[in-house]
Amino acid sequence: MFPFSVEENEWSPELLEKCINGYGVIDGDKETLEFMLDEYEVTEFKISSLIGRDDRDIISNDSIDVDRENLYGLDPDEYLGMVHFNDVPLSGYLSDLTARFHIKRINDLQITLEFLDIHVM
Repeated sequence: MFPFSVEENEWSPELLEKCINGYGVIDGDKETLEFMLDEYEVTEFKISSLIGRDDRDIISNDSIDVDRENLYGLDPDEYLGMVHFNDVPLSGYLSDLTARFHIKRINDLQITLEFLDIHVM
C-alpha cells in the first residue's frame, strides 16, 4: 500500500477497501448504502480505472487540485502541499468522493503522495 498519514486512520488496504465499498464511509448504515447502490445501479462500489475512459483527460485536468501554497499546519521541512482528487470514479461513475493526499518530501530530490483520507464532499 502507498504511504498514509495517521491523522485520520491507520489505513490498511482492507480499511481503504471498506471505505470505498461504503461510498466513503467506513462504518456506514445499511439503509444508506443500499440506497446508494440502488441509485447507481451497482452491487458494490469499486474504484474505476482511468485507463480506457474517454473522459480521462477531463478528469485528470478538472478533478485533481494541487495546492502548493497552503500547508494547512503541516511542517514545511517535511511537506510541500496537498492534493485533492475530487469526483473519484467509482463503479464506472464519477462520484462525489474526494481523496486527499499530502505532498511529502522524501529527500532533496524525491517527493511522494501521502494518503490522508477519502470522504464525501
